Amino acid sequence: MADSGDIEVVVDTAKATLVPIEVASSCDASQLLSLAQLSCSQDEISIFTEPVDGCVAAVAISSTAHKALTDRLGLRMRVTTPLLDFRHSEQNCISIICGENCYYIHLYNNGLKVAETLCISEPEDLLYYIHKIATIEQLPQNTPIYIIKADKEVVKTIKKYYKVICE
Repeated sequence: MADSGDIEVVVDTAKATLVPIEVASSCDASQLLSLAQLSCSQDEISIFTEPVDGCVAAVAISSTAHKALTDRLGLRMRVTTPLLDFRHSEQNCISIICGENCYYIHLYNNGLKVAETLCISEPEDLLYYIHKIATIEQLPQNTPIYIIKADKEVVKTIKKYYKVICE
């Protein structure tokens, strides 16, 4: 249980996958990452994040960074990932959180349908992915896309085709 002295550590990595808490309790994070074809490199370890709305994320983190954080923060450390940010889950939309290294994409259509992490460098590649998932899920053209912490080029590219709301 988190308290006011806890410190949230956000892991910005493409090596993250969401799972229900029940699944996480029956296996370890490295197994889940391997199943998702996101195996840790030699200098990484796999851990579970704190639970959010019945889900946890299995994430890979640098073993050196994890040790330094654990040594400094101890039991106060609460690990999370932008993949667990469900701020728009009550509406049908696409939510994109722009991290330093990745884009974290959630598609909600009567509930969470897609939660994906993409490491891409071109805004056009992100637009292509949005178009593909919107087509597969048969979302209306006016489905809002929330973009959190995006640079201007990303917003400009996506705004050409979709209703964009920046946060």
